[in-house]
Amino acid sequence: MNSNTLCASVVFGAVAALVGVATGAPLPPGSTVFPVPSVPQAVGGPGFAILAQGSTPVTAATFSGTLYWVVLQGVSNSPLPGLTFGYRVENNASSPNGIGRLTINGFGATSQLDVGYYNGVSGTVAPSFADRDSTPNGVVGFQFASFLLGQITPGTSSEELIVFTDATSWVVGEAALIDGSIATVPVPALIPAPGVAGLVGAGLMLAGRRRR
Repeated sequence: MNSNTLCASVVFGAVAALVGVATGAPLPPGSTVFPVPSVPQAVGGPGFAILAQGSTPVTAATFSGTLYWVVLQGVSNSPLPGLTFGYRVENNASSPNGIGRLTINGFGATSQLDVGYYNGVSGTVAPSFADRDSTPNGVVGFQFASFLLGQITPGTSSEELIVFTDATSWVVGEAALIDGSIATVPVPALIPAPGVAGLVGAGLMLAGRRRR
């Protein structure tokens, strides 16, 4: 199976693999999770649906690649009752450098979050740790430290990075991929990011409006 394919039945490889995201570690505002737990395959219960999925090319001075994302509802063995967000970072083989960090803006200061990663069919690099700031915007970060488990080197990709939430709706936030240089792209989150709504595809925006 081509892990880059995204359609109704394929997100980060098989949907069953992506949905395989059970209990994670609590990530309250101002905290760090180390190590980030690997989570087992989850179960899609009644009302399970893929609310949004897609991929966005990313380009910076020192790397290029693709960020894959998905929003799920009805994951029955999620530790939290709300939506589940999944992200995967792919670094192109032609990139000069590895990618050291992914941040997603827009998880808020009051939302309950758990994080983990799924060791699925397509990823190769696990996050070294995860963190969350205490600002109202709520930035969640996954670090790929060269002195721990390693960066996302050229030609490799991260494992599926999972954020479980207690939220029942989502909007367009913003992700940043970092390695000296920074690339920012719109992705699903809980709080809208100013100025990025016009950058996303019509399918993402329409799905977001239905969930508001």
